[in-house]
Amino acid sequence: MKKIRIYLALFMLFLAALCGHEDSQWKGSIKTEDGVTIVENPIEPMYSGEVLELEEDLIIGRSEDKEDYLFQTISDVKADDTGNIYVLDSKASKVMKFDPRGNLIVEFGRKGQGPGEFNFAFGMQLSPKGELMVSDTGTRCLVFFNLQGEPLRHLTAMFRDMNPHLDSEGNIIFQSDAPGDP
Repeated sequence: MKKIRIYLALFMLFLAALCGHEDSQWKGSIKTEDGVTIVENPIEPMYSGEVLELEEDLIIGRSEDKEDYLFQTISDVKADDTGNIYVLDSKASKVMKFDPRGNLIVEFGRKGQGPGEFNFAFGMQLSPKGELMVSDTGTRCLVFFNLQGEPLRHLTAMFRDMNPHLDSEGNIIFQSDAPGDP
């Protein structure tokens, strides 16, 4: 569900860029023949020149960098108010914290079931209290760290098929994505 929202938001941004570029009319046609919808596009593009221009903002790691910058499976990315970037690598069972320029500050977490460890971490949230909450479906725990990566506490929760979120006051709210749940 979360991925669909992200893709939808990116699509809407793309459409907004297209719509704001030029006042043009689509010159194609849509018709239905024998129950099949046929879309015909003109040979000439609707817009002239570049419609969308992407600009590089930040690179984390380069091919000549150390292995510290390699990712296995990125499950979530968050940024705090100071511009630090937190990357959750679920396969490596760790969180990597980068400064606003993309330099690695600290990495924390590891595979396991003890304090500050994950079995299968799939998401994280920054709390208004300056904590990072990592959701671990493997142990069904919420693992809390301070922003320097030190484990603070863990909360055991039966949240299979539930997405935990923190509200603006730091309260944990569980949202069900299971079919048939209200």
